[in-house]
Amino acid sequence: MAVAAANVSAYAFHVVMIRLLGTAGYGALAAIVGILTVTAVPLAAVQAVVARHIANAGDAAQPEVARSALRFGGIAALIVALVVMLASPLLSAFLQVGLFDTVLALAGLAVPSCLLPVGRGVLQGRHRFPALGLSMVVGMVARLGLGIAFVSAGLGLRGGILGLVVGEFIALAFTFAPLRMMFTRTGSAAGLVRAMIRDSASAAGALTAFWALVSIDVVFARGWLPPDIAGVYATAAVVGKAVLYLPNAVALLVFPRLAERPKGPEARRTLVRSLGIVGGVGVVASAGIALLPGVAAVVFGSGFHRAAGTASLLAVSMTAFGAVHILVYYCLAIGTPPVKTLWAAVVAEATLIAVFHSSPQAIAAASLVIGMTLLGTVGSIAARATKIIRMPEGDLWTPPASDVELSVVTPAFNGGAAMIPRLAALLATLDAEQIRSEVIVVSDGSTDDTPALVRAAGIDRVRVVHYAQNQGKGFALRTGMAMAKGEHVAFIDSDGDLDPSDLVRFLRLMPMYGADLVVGSKRHALSDVAYPPVRRAMSWGYHIIVRLLFGVKVSDTQTGIKLVRRAALADVLPLMVEKRFAFDLELIVALRRAGYRRVLEAPIKLDFQFSSTISKAAVAGILRDTMAIWYRRFIIRQYDVEPAAAAIGHDPVVAGASPSPGE
Repeated sequence: MAVAAANVSAYAFHVVMIRLLGTAGYGALAAIVGILTVTAVPLAAVQAVVARHIANAGDAAQPEVARSALRFGGIAALIVALVVMLASPLLSAFLQVGLFDTVLALAGLAVPSCLLPVGRGVLQGRHRFPALGLSMVVGMVARLGLGIAFVSAGLGLRGGILGLVVGEFIALAFTFAPLRMMFTRTGSAAGLVRAMIRDSASAAGALTAFWALVSIDVVFARGWLPPDIAGVYATAAVVGKAVLYLPNAVALLVFPRLAERPKGPEARRTLVRSLGIVGGVGVVASAGIALLPGVAAVVFGSGFHRAAGTASLLAVSMTAFGAVHILVYYCLAIGTPPVKTLWAAVVAEATLIAVFHSSPQAIAAASLVIGMTLLGTVGSIAARATKIIRMPEGDLWTPPASDVELSVVTPAFNGGAAMIPRLAALLATLDAEQIRSEVIVVSDGSTDDTPALVRAAGIDRVRVVHYAQNQGKGFALRTGMAMAKGEHVAFIDSDGDLDPSDLVRFLRLMPMYGADLVVGSKRHALSDVAYPPVRRAMSWGYHIIVRLLFGVKVSDTQTGIKLVRRAALADVLPLMVEKRFAFDLELIVALRRAGYRRVLEAPIKLDFQFSSTISKAAVAGILRDTMAIWYRRFIIRQYDVEPAAAAIGHDPVVAGASPSPGE
């Protein structure tokens, strides 16, 4: 109700000022208000950040957080006021407003405008919604009443400006009055101030992108459509975008609850309920506009029938964007606003409208496509963040066995009898170096007698896993690694091309370099491998793609021999989904995102002479899977979920350490 009352008061202020000042005087005032509107988005971000920090702090710590926030707001106010003072001559000339009036309006509003979000954020974070609502309503009513009084007294434009300034200071007083006891002591935490500045920057980027998404369609309609048709679209937008009022109010109410407990079942229930309310009201509003256009015509005139179809379509679009708004605030609550995702959507919407703008309905449809796509993307991010970390099934998430230093996983598809001597050679190599080991053979849907032959061979310390349907090398590796009992886990291709003695070297190098992952590299200067120019060029090209997409400097991600620390693997394996071509890359990307950044490239010996060729389908599959990993890493942020190993007490010994030379 308070939000609705504040919106009505703001609208009434403009209507009254138009009548009192006339079009010329109101034009100057509207320009100043327009500048304030531009600053409203970053200020809303400040309020959200302060509310999150307050909600996360205990009762005893809240005063310190509030004082830090006030210091943050005071610094911002001084900076803004100084910038306005310096820019006032240019602004005055551009807005065609007297210099004194410009300074009075913008510099005078800097203090309350920067401090109001701080006080309102504290109220929101402490769940003091009546006081928050009173602050909002009093501010707008004071603007309206004082503006009328000052203009009626003959002060003209200056009276309207004074109404704005004094009204904001009155709102400031009503905001901080209920909080005065929190600011009686002095001092603040410098670290909190820096955190708020950092968080406000990312939150402002996210909210600015969101409001650009729901606003640029009107701008583009004006540019692409004839003036009268653009007016029809603008009218439809006023009606359809009214659906966004509810998500604004819902976000205001649920944000502090989400900030207090951002993950787990309660956050999921809060999100589902909020999205259900927004979606339900949006569907009803969309249906009402479509079925009862005469109701809107009472307000907007009989010509509204030309805009009714577009308005209904925009209402559906804004329902999707309203749900995105709730999800964006949830991402703000967990401290990871999807800034890149939202700005990518802005670019996509602008591009789509530029291509499809033949009619108002086409532009509205483009907005709807972007809204639904963004809802799915941001919804995936939120769904993963609210996921409860459960213990995956498998030996990897239990303490390592005391008699197993190394677990080696080798995937196989129709390996047949040729696998027996290779397995024996692998274990003999490890035994010769007195490495306590086990080997896990994963039969990836073999249709021959591979599982039976390996079992019948009776080789000590070899376990066989078989499933009926071929799933791909990545799936086989994930299956086998989940069963590992050793302190270190390795995998090696089962075709015999790679020398198993390389695993011994990897195991010795890992503690020397403090590495989390040792990667066998064909491109290492000390590798002993026949490497034709065509394959070398393909490997180099893929390395460039991976480095551009992920910032990974590993020169060869695809060779089938690697060694990883158990604790690091336990953290990331539940987050990995790659089944086929790019499992190795996904492992590196997921480890880096979890803080395990020490990757060592090591030389290998490869006997295979590359007599086979890589098919176009295989190349396409690798590129497709690579882009899928990029999507999971940067768009839905799949690898940002809290690591499973952390939940069971594993200690990531070198997490966050600087990369080794191989990284």
